[in-house]
Amino acid sequence: MNLRALAENLEMTEDEFLEMLDLFVEASSSDLRQLQSAAEEGDASKAIQAAHSMKGAAANLGLMKIYEVARQTEMEARRNHLAGIAEIIEALGKELNQIVETLAARR
Repeated sequence: MNLRALAENLEMTEDEFLEMLDLFVEASSSDLRQLQSAAEEGDASKAIQAAHSMKGAAANLGLMKIYEVARQTEMEARRNHLAGIAEIIEALGKELNQIVETLAARR
């Protein structure tokens, strides 16, 4: 992950971008828990809301891999297709963990 390039694309300093990533991880971790809960409950509406939230935040920060997975998740939930959401949750969790590791290495 090229933090400098992502920060420059948003006309931020790297430190400002790191702060935004911290907030993203916090919010997205909550969204991920919501997705897990939605999967367990079979609640497509809850899944849509969580995926939409994560999608928007990822897009705003230029985190396109997370954006794309969240977008696909939202689309599937809108079709009431929650089968396979566990794999999606795992993939999103791995992406968030990579960001956490990147943040930890920078400090």
